[in-house]
Amino acid sequence: MTKPFRSISIRLVTLLIVSTIVPILFCSLIFYRTMRDYSMNRYLVQAESTMDVSVQNISHYVSTCVSASRGIYMNSNPTNAALKVLTYGNHSSVLLSQDTEPIFSYLFGIYASTPDAVQIRLLSYRMEKSFLIVSKDFQRSVMSVDLSEQGPVPEFVAFNQAYIEPTHPKNSYGHLIHYSTLEKKTPSESVFTIWIPIYNLPFAKDPIGVLAVDISNEFIEQNCRFAYDSDEAVYVLDENSTVIASTVFPESASSNLTLSYQPMPEDVTFTYEFQGDMLILRKNFSSELFSWQVIKTLPANTVYGDVNILLTTFMAVFSVGLITAAILNSLTVLRYTIPMRKAASYISGVDSKKKGGIDFQLSDYVAYPHNDEFSTLLNSFEDMLHSINKYKIRQYELEITNKNTELNMLQAQINPHFVYNTLQCLATNALKTNNYEQYDFISSFGQMLQYAMDMKHPVVTLREELNYVQRYVSLQKMRFKNEDSITLNIDPHVEDAALPKMTLQPLVENSISHGQVFNHPGSMLKCSAWQEGNFVIIEIVDNGIPISPKDCKRLQAAFQSYQQRFDSRSYTFQRLEELSIDSKTVQEDTERPHIGLENVYMRLLLNFGSESSMELFPNEFSGTTVRLRVPYRQL
Repeated sequence: MTKPFRSISIRLVTLLIVSTIVPILFCSLIFYRTMRDYSMNRYLVQAESTMDVSVQNISHYVSTCVSASRGIYMNSNPTNAALKVLTYGNHSSVLLSQDTEPIFSYLFGIYASTPDAVQIRLLSYRMEKSFLIVSKDFQRSVMSVDLSEQGPVPEFVAFNQAYIEPTHPKNSYGHLIHYSTLEKKTPSESVFTIWIPIYNLPFAKDPIGVLAVDISNEFIEQNCRFAYDSDEAVYVLDENSTVIASTVFPESASSNLTLSYQPMPEDVTFTYEFQGDMLILRKNFSSELFSWQVIKTLPANTVYGDVNILLTTFMAVFSVGLITAAILNSLTVLRYTIPMRKAASYISGVDSKKKGGIDFQLSDYVAYPHNDEFSTLLNSFEDMLHSINKYKIRQYELEITNKNTELNMLQAQINPHFVYNTLQCLATNALKTNNYEQYDFISSFGQMLQYAMDMKHPVVTLREELNYVQRYVSLQKMRFKNEDSITLNIDPHVEDAALPKMTLQPLVENSISHGQVFNHPGSMLKCSAWQEGNFVIIEIVDNGIPISPKDCKRLQAAFQSYQQRFDSRSYTFQRLEELSIDSKTVQEDTERPHIGLENVYMRLLLNFGSESSMELFPNEFSGTTVRLRVPYRQL
């Protein structure tokens, strides 16, 4: 299938644009993520600092309010007279100024310490009276109350307790207060109330009154306003997840955020999390009087606003630069690719030009005035076209040579068939004369010859190798007139293990030729094979002449050298000539009588790698043992 044509100029321009865009986009992504992390970390440090200031201001103010209210217990303070009035004061409906003055002095003293209180109320249980001052115009009011009809009042069990009532609309607790016209037209002010019990210490176990200090919600807003902008909102929650105060109260009740008080470990006072695209920051109040959390919420994009603007500006400048660079580079690419297209058009139609009688040079068709790599390429094309005609003649000669080679190969196939047919005729004649022994020898030799000349299967099974060795030994019996033969002790599980062809026969031949195992009575030649893990172990044991220490040492050194050369190659398969030693050292002379063993080990390396091994050593039968260790593979 022909691939679709794609112009080099288009591919070069595309490659240029992609190779420019991808690195810059990658760098932009890294820059954007780094700047986002930097902006977030910087914002968190700043937010924790500002929230800490707000928390300290609010905690200090509430603590000051509670401390001022407990001034009623101090004997040196004039407000101590208020405690006496609450304890022993007149129970009648008409109170004298001497009874009310200490009470209001005490309340104004509290206001002096908490100027953000909008009103302060004192409820006396014994006198059944309610005292109220309004801080805006210093109105004071006292009224009799029915304690059973009073609204919910916190219960206290100790004088040092305090209770913070969450934000609620301000009310006058039943007192008649004169409000201005403007206040009547505006919604009721939102306040949170600090409730403080009053005891007759150290006598009474139950409170004799309760003090309520209403503080405007604006106090929370003023303390948090410098810590947030228009996109942020601040909430103060108690440990019951009730909103004590909020910069967006009461709209926060309809917010989609799920805000709740979340306890923190003792060593942690500031945390943050994400809910959708909103960033939630939490800061604990460090106060013994109450367990609050201040929570700040804002869209996460607000934190990353500067980074987004910076990245947008950067990408705009980059886009303009990229378009400019693409135009300039496209013009440069076209300057070189237009002559290239002309040259390609000429080369693709050169045969038709020749056949049509048109014979002109490439330089006549493509005008390229510059002296650079492309001009060298055009000149090379022109020289190549001149050489094509010369190569055509050489091609015809090669075709004739190939035909002669094919004829020689067909002739070579005839020779093995002639040898097989001749051996078959000899075997038939031996059978006619009832010479069964001669028939067996000729048949074995024919089968051995056929097995050895089969080049299509370089790797065979252990079973096939053993059959070949048995035929070889049977022929050697004809030579040595020895009734002994090879003994096989083969594990049936490894008979299908793979081996390079002609692996065992050189080992047996080494025992017969060099060990002369069949030259004396009681000769022993034993072949064993078994499996150890993922390997097959094969041993050839004889009781002939043992291998000399010199030959054994030389062979082991040769095996080690072959393995080192094999491991140093960058590929697994090599030609036998590449792995073996050079021609001067492989010649068979009297100093290297075991060249067949080296050949076997080299073929093991080529087929099974360096995991295979080969060892030679004298054995306890006064002969030689050859041991092969080959990875177990099935055919």
